[in-house]
Amino acid sequence: MLREPAREQTAVPGADTLTVSVAESCTGGLLAARIVDTPGSGEWFLGGLVAYDEDTKFRLLGVAPGRVITRRAAAQMAAGVRSLIGADLGVSITGVAGPDTEEGQPVGTVYVGVSGPGSDYTMRLALPGEPEEIRAGAARHGYEQVAWARREPGNGRREDRPYRVFVPEGGLVMESGMPFQEVTVDGDRVRFALMGEQSAQERLRIATVGRDLVEILVSADPAEPGMAVRLGAGEDVSLQASTGAPLHVGWRPRA
Repeated sequence: MLREPAREQTAVPGADTLTVSVAESCTGGLLAARIVDTPGSGEWFLGGLVAYDEDTKFRLLGVAPGRVITRRAAAQMAAGVRSLIGADLGVSITGVAGPDTEEGQPVGTVYVGVSGPGSDYTMRLALPGEPEEIRAGAARHGYEQVAWARREPGNGRREDRPYRVFVPEGGLVMESGMPFQEVTVDGDRVRFALMGEQSAQERLRIATVGRDLVEILVSADPAEPGMAVRLGAGEDVSLQASTGAPLHVGWRPRA
């Protein structure tokens, strides 16, 4: 169950110097192209791999044979390219841009993997539009993951540093002492669970990034209105959530 939140102020993120690598499938190099268009990226972008063919994913990135449009494949692609190139951060994209379904997954299904210090997670997206729009949206999401990771000060996993997930669509950063799992973005809502024993209590912190005014809606059931919290720029909220159980966080502009 959720408990009433405590309010805090979030420090403005500083610059970071971590190096970046990417592994792409359905985006065909669009993420790497966006990165190299960023001024100064030559100092921190080490390179990437377009692993469009599934055998390339298996041979070069260490993806286990089987379906490749999955959370598992995205996670292994991100970890694989990070290891292959020797970067601090690996970001991957695999999905279905269309026009036809693949592996039983509908068009617009995209998995983004992030492998870095304190930031190992995958995110499932449902992107609308034509194939070129889906590819562009997937590349944009991957790029925002890279940009956020580089803005965060003091990267590196320590016992006193939480796990983090960045949700660009809502301009939110979520932090917890336990890893995030089954992260799925659907429109104006993200669904996830905190790893751990069923019903154990864990602190969950949600902070705004790049949004001046936002109202977040937190619930254990998407059919319920949930708890509404209004946040301004640089504000965050802390609450207690149950591990091992689905949690839903929605957002909307604050009037």
